[in-house]
Amino acid sequence: MLLKLTDLKFNYDVENHKQVKALRGLSLCIDEGQMLSLVGESGCGKTTLCNILNLCLKNYTGHAEFWETELNKITDKKDYYTKIQYIFQDPKSAVSPYQKLSYFMAAPLINLKGLNKFDAFKLISRQLPKIGLHTDILNKHSNEVSLGQLQRLCLLKSLIIKPKLLLCDEITASLDPLSARECLKLIKEYQNEGMSVLFITHDFNLAKSFCKRLAIMFKGMILEDLQDCSPLHPYTKELEKASDILSGKQDPILLKQNNALSCPISIDSGCPYYKRCAKRIPQCLNTMPELVSMPSGHSVRCLNILEI
Repeated sequence: MLLKLTDLKFNYDVENHKQVKALRGLSLCIDEGQMLSLVGESGCGKTTLCNILNLCLKNYTGHAEFWETELNKITDKKDYYTKIQYIFQDPKSAVSPYQKLSYFMAAPLINLKGLNKFDAFKLISRQLPKIGLHTDILNKHSNEVSLGQLQRLCLLKSLIIKPKLLLCDEITASLDPLSARECLKLIKEYQNEGMSVLFITHDFNLAKSFCKRLAIMFKGMILEDLQDCSPLHPYTKELEKASDILSGKQDPILLKQNNALSCPISIDSGCPYYKRCAKRIPQCLNTMPELVSMPSGHSVRCLNILEI
């Protein structure tokens, strides 16, 4: 098992001694060479999870293990970052505006892989055409290129050191459709060589087209884990419908529903999706459903589906 998360919880402290429950008992696993898409709306905890995996957040409870080693016990960060790479949603946050892009791109190869500058630049130059860019871009600074170009460079910088696990946080958000296809194609090329991928997005149809396995996240926990089958959970169906509307596959329909914060200040006693679910039953108000395996082979967290 490459990555194993068990009952993972993380809270953000806010004013008046209160806390936001960003992760509320998340359990998930990724095997070596597997691609998993984590799907959910903004604020559900996806980026918090990535920051934990990138060793930026440590005060979690539960277990987060990479190759059976608890993340909080990792001391050799250099070795860890040769095995796991994180591509940020906002590429500008990862690049210094005072640094030429050539040095930004070469840094992982020099610092993590031990290459000299000449060999690093040579390797990068050979790979740039795969993301539709010319070597001239390496002489520029981040403010001299488009956001889409910068995101493609961030992707190549992470892929070129051949990590065991690639964390992709909404990486196509700033890309045009052609650039997005080029980047996803490149990721699959590296994945075919054994790399695992955690692909984070809010777009259900994009996730389904890119990964066979999908984990649906809401309010800091997994509501459904499915592979090559139709969704069962009401929230997953809503995500699929919204994705169809945005892509033009379905006419937009205004649905009246109660709003619910993705990360409430206090934890509900029952189902996290209760306030927004049209299929709720009385037990949902006071009973937290377990993530249960179904005969179809995937898992779902819903009392109504399980007929409790």
